[in-house]
Amino acid sequence: MKYILSILLFCSQIVNATTYYVATTGNDGNPGTIGSPFLTWEHLASVLVAGDIAYIRGGTYTSGSAAGDDICVDWSGLNGTITDTIKIYNYPGEVPVMDLSDVLHTPGGVFGLLIQTCDYVHIKGLRITGLAQNPSGNAVEGMALWSCDNFLIENVTVDNIGGSAYTFLNCDNNLILNCDAHHCGDEFSGSPWDGANGFAITSSGNTSTGNTFRSCRAWWISDDGWDFFNTGGTATIDSCWSFWNGYEPGTFTTAGNGVGFKLGPGNGNTTTVIRFLNNNLAFHNRVFGFDENYNSTNKYPARLYNNTSYDNGAGTGGNGYNFISSDRVHIFINNVDYDNDNPPQINAESTETTNSWQGGITVTDADFNSVSSTGMNGARGSDGSLPVLNFMKLASTSDLRGAGTQVGYGLDLGCFQYPSEGLPNFIQRGRRVIN
Repeated sequence: MKYILSILLFCSQIVNATTYYVATTGNDGNPGTIGSPFLTWEHLASVLVAGDIAYIRGGTYTSGSAAGDDICVDWSGLNGTITDTIKIYNYPGEVPVMDLSDVLHTPGGVFGLLIQTCDYVHIKGLRITGLAQNPSGNAVEGMALWSCDNFLIENVTVDNIGGSAYTFLNCDNNLILNCDAHHCGDEFSGSPWDGANGFAITSSGNTSTGNTFRSCRAWWISDDGWDFFNTGGTATIDSCWSFWNGYEPGTFTTAGNGVGFKLGPGNGNTTTVIRFLNNNLAFHNRVFGFDENYNSTNKYPARLYNNTSYDNGAGTGGNGYNFISSDRVHIFINNVDYDNDNPPQINAESTETTNSWQGGITVTDADFNSVSSTGMNGARGSDGSLPVLNFMKLASTSDLRGAGTQVGYGLDLGCFQYPSEGLPNFIQRGRRVIN
């Protein structure tokens, strides 16, 4: 009898799920149907329950916030379940844009879209842009998640923010898929340009763990593309690109730290791997491509499989892989280092297997179909996939082909497998899939 009641309850939840719509021509007093939609993004937080779906129509939206407000759009208390997620999608074929450039906010901390205390939510196809930093030097975050678990954030773009694009505080088991962060910089901070990151899980009190970034990009971020400063949770970065970071956005004028993937320090000493990087590409970052970011009291190991670092450092003395300082056992397998300002700096305790810098292989331009990065910041495919270009793809004659060790990503070195070799199924570590 209990089983039957459970089935009936589950079915009733599915039947009672509601579809809502938001449009620039709507009104929050409307019922939210496609013919009579809501007007604001924020209104969705007051109506959505487990199993509901909201479609936001294309067009440009403003938040209606005032200069004294510290939150432009607030989505709090959205709680789906593992079987009935809450879905907030762009209407198919349309791009909804939250443009926050109309108001210059005065509080010390300002959030474009703040999502708090939520669970099992799927957000897809939105763009957030234009949130400026006040000359007073306030902290600005484009899309911030606080105490949010089991999210899928897909094909979202956050750009032209006067601070960090995406930030995560005490968030667990989230998948960030096919998302972009670009043109973000904190010009007026006390240490100008040093506090804006593309994807950030930072601060010692941040307990976030089990988060995965897949097929995301960060470029023209004034500080770092990815930053995990002082956090001890696990994080996986898969098939992501980080480039042109450490410069004033849109230029190559020196700005902040300039790291593609800044992995530490951790929060407390550990000998357990907490950073997993697979098939990523770091290029043209001002200082480092991949950086452990050492702290003598917060040591941790990282594991890097099949990554490529190209032309990082730009005369700064930087390099592609900077893991020289701590005594932790980092693991490097099948990685490529080419044309960076300095060779990889890796401590003696680390294990290195079939990486391009270990001898027997000389990497040259001829190993790749192209070493021109033109188009890497271009439009994604209709399914949200990364642009398909020749940059750093292996040439047919490259001796990087077949030179690796099988760890689940193919036998070729670097982030791209030669097409005829095919690519085995990825090792999915800790991925939570929600519908």
